[in-house]
Amino acid sequence: MKFAELISLAKVVSPNKIKQIEVLGNTGEVRSGVEKLYRDLQTDKYKTEEEASSAFYGHSRYRRHYFNRLKRKLREKLVNTLFLVDLSQPDFSEYQRAYYSCYRYASAVQILIAGYSRKAAVALARMTIRKAVKYEFSDIILQMAKILRYHYGAMEGEVKAFEYFDQLIQVYQPVYQAELSLEGKYTELVMYFNAPQSNREQFYDKAKDYARIAEHQMSVYSGYKLFLYGFSITTIQHQIIYDHKELLKSCDHAIAYFKSRKDRSSSVALFSFSFKKIPSLIALHAFERAEQEIEYCLGLTRKGKNNYFKVQEYAIILYFHSQQYERALEVLETVYNTDQFDWLPAQSLEAWRIYDAYLHLFFEIGMVSQQPTSNRRFRLTRLLNNVPKYAKDKTGANITILTIHVLFLLQQRKYSEIIDRMEALKTYTHRYLRKNDDFRRNCFLKMLHKIPACGFNRIAVVRRTAQLRKRMEAMPISETRQDLESEIVPFGQLWDIALELLDE
Repeated sequence: MKFAELISLAKVVSPNKIKQIEVLGNTGEVRSGVEKLYRDLQTDKYKTEEEASSAFYGHSRYRRHYFNRLKRKLREKLVNTLFLVDLSQPDFSEYQRAYYSCYRYASAVQILIAGYSRKAAVALARMTIRKAVKYEFSDIILQMAKILRYHYGAMEGEVKAFEYFDQLIQVYQPVYQAELSLEGKYTELVMYFNAPQSNREQFYDKAKDYARIAEHQMSVYSGYKLFLYGFSITTIQHQIIYDHKELLKSCDHAIAYFKSRKDRSSSVALFSFSFKKIPSLIALHAFERAEQEIEYCLGLTRKGKNNYFKVQEYAIILYFHSQQYERALEVLETVYNTDQFDWLPAQSLEAWRIYDAYLHLFFEIGMVSQQPTSNRRFRLTRLLNNVPKYAKDKTGANITILTIHVLFLLQQRKYSEIIDRMEALKTYTHRYLRKNDDFRRNCFLKMLHKIPACGFNRIAVVRRTAQLRKRMEAMPISETRQDLESEIVPFGQLWDIALELLDE
């Protein structure tokens, strides 16, 4: 930016305007209700809006009105503060810094064009478009090229500049349209993918069609976002039907592409496709490769971030499946000692409570050397009281918790209580064994039902369940259409534990 253009910009942002800007976090102490609300929300102090409004305005009949006004003030300050994000923080990759920088400058250009300083706007637009071209932000390129084409064509009459920015529009307009199209298709697939399991196969043909379109678009156009959505579509078609081998190939293709773009590649893309590989590798018993991907993903995120905890969940499941229970315990202890652990969403905390319960069970029966040292003393009754109530129990948490309870009761030889628990487990057992998503689970539950029927005698149980176990093992996890989280510890391992706890 030339000095004259900088002067023009400085005059736009006058001292009086700076005084009027309200931002958060400038003071070391809480000086206003807005600052206090901001800090309280940062620490999850309130569970409901009613609780927060009462904390600020007591039982005043106008507290809802006052609190709504306070919320509006906080919103304005948050929006102002958003433009002051410190991009030097290590959380940001090079790509993310470029992204925030371009979008912030693009907003400033639009504001300057609206009536403040065209000279400063044009200078800022030229700087922004150079960075946008480097990182292929097609929407920013089109915004800035449109402004600059008009300026140099209609206002300055500079033919070469007009033709240059006009050409940029001709090049990036179809790229942007392709990005929009693939983004829409990917969003649609994700929407269906998150639907109940029974509906997944109904849109598999659509996913294949969208994957063909994505592959064609990637062969015609270039662009980071376009390839991110394109590869996401080609991988999700395999996730739908749990085709682990094809999923790994598709993810490897995506990773190779983003690694080849060293100047523009984002750790977000590399993390995304590496992370998708982990459950498939575990299902295929490629444990060493799964561990390598876990280490790689941990290197792409920071401790305490959401992605960090997601990777650690797969780490503990990996060690359960590979029967490295001491290492699973190490993961649990590491996670419990992470400051941000208590801030996890309720469903994530529930998952960690289940891992904790497994490891307490393994300690009681001598499979790990020490008891997990969770933040509060483990109680089985607390876990049972927290059986998930939500309708879409996608990961089978209800069955997992009830199964853990049965194994604890076996270890404690509380046989009468086991009989009571079996009634609850019957709710989740299908009448017939079908080779569908629930086949392994149904085999395992029917085997558990045989335990009291055989008078808790190991020899009788083994004899009466031999055929069921054979059928379950004939369909390994890699051939089922189930999420890895529905079998945190393989049913075969759990069954071996149950048999060890029985009398002969």
